Amino acid sequence: MKLLTYILFVIIKQVSNKSRKRMNSKIFMMYLCVPIANLGIMLLTYYSGLEFSEKLSMRLLMSVCFALMLLGNILIFYAFNRYSEEMSLNMRQEVTIVRQNADLSYYAHVQETNEKYKEFIHNTSHYLKTIGELARKNQNDSILDIIYELNVELENSAMAIYSENHVINAILNEKEAQCIKEGILFDVYAEPGTHMGSVADVDMITMLGNLLDNAICAARQGKKERYVRTRIFMQNDCSFCVVKITNDFGGEIIRSEKGFVSTKKEKGIHGIGIQSVKNTAEKYNGYLECFIEKDIFTAILVLPAI
Repeated sequence: MKLLTYILFVIIKQVSNKSRKRMNSKIFMMYLCVPIANLGIMLLTYYSGLEFSEKLSMRLLMSVCFALMLLGNILIFYAFNRYSEEMSLNMRQEVTIVRQNADLSYYAHVQETNEKYKEFIHNTSHYLKTIGELARKNQNDSILDIIYELNVELENSAMAIYSENHVINAILNEKEAQCIKEGILFDVYAEPGTHMGSVADVDMITMLGNLLDNAICAARQGKKERYVRTRIFMQNDCSFCVVKITNDFGGEIIRSEKGFVSTKKEKGIHGIGIQSVKNTAEKYNGYLECFIEKDIFTAILVLPAI
């Protein structure tokens, strides 16, 4: 009776227009198959008696119900499999949306910085005229005040030029600003003429951004020096672009068969970041290697540049 009541309640909830927690009709029929088959088996087993061999109709009905129960279990596994696939797809889509929003915010920040720098350059002529007029009147204190304000404005608006690639340059500038705030030494050198071939800007942000984020996060817990060193250069007659990132770290890093396991609380998040870099690099026939020597973690990203 409890099973029958539950089935009736589920059916009413499914067919009611006021219900907000209705399942998809196909999935609902898959799930409904199992309790109906189980109920049929219970009733037939109870009322059929013990002499099944003499009642062919009962044996057939029992066989049909058992077949339905087996089919229902198969459908349940299939439904859960489809559900997990949909959840995985939704998660990937959410990650992509978050990444795209971050990229848009990042480019907006870069654009804003460039606009401020252009405005500063445009106003420089006015500043120079004012300084010249004050110099003619021997007002040195006012000149020093203006120069101080110019230095502050220049530091706030200027962007270091690490690479000819505007995306790489923007990423490095952002990570440098982050390291300065957290007291981490950020040492960068990008070889002139460095390029990553046909790598899309979004994928470049994914790979370089994740590697630098992981390096900064690890360096933040360093015991001795706290640094992140980045070297970007070409190899094999400019056939490959190599990104080498080294950093110190604190704590323990465990190596598994699939790679390195984070010992932080957000293990899954960091694993997704490294795996994302590997997957993106493999898309361009490149690869990522990570290794540890004493208290130094090194990540080497190699990408074809042809």
